[in-house]
Amino acid sequence: MAYVYFSDDIEVEVDDFMEACSDREIQNVIKYLIRYKKITRKDFNLLDSDASGVLESEFHEALIKLNDCRLQLSNEDTQTILNISKKY
Repeated sequence: MAYVYFSDDIEVEVDDFMEACSDREIQNVIKYLIRYKKITRKDFNLLDSDASGVLESEFHEALIKLNDCRLQLSNEDTQTILNISKKY
């Protein structure tokens, strides 16, 4: 069983810790794991129950990349993405 250790020698089981987290906090844990290369986006996509196939997984990966670089997009690219999202 995996444990999380705190500076005062307090042990908490990882399962207990994760069950106590909100959805937002779990998303932050996932982002942390990806950012510090503990897991890859591809690993996470394989675990994601919504990814039902290769095309779905590839589309999801593209959306993540767009989100990660949104501040680097040109105004035209940003407007194109916004127009597509408004279309549906």
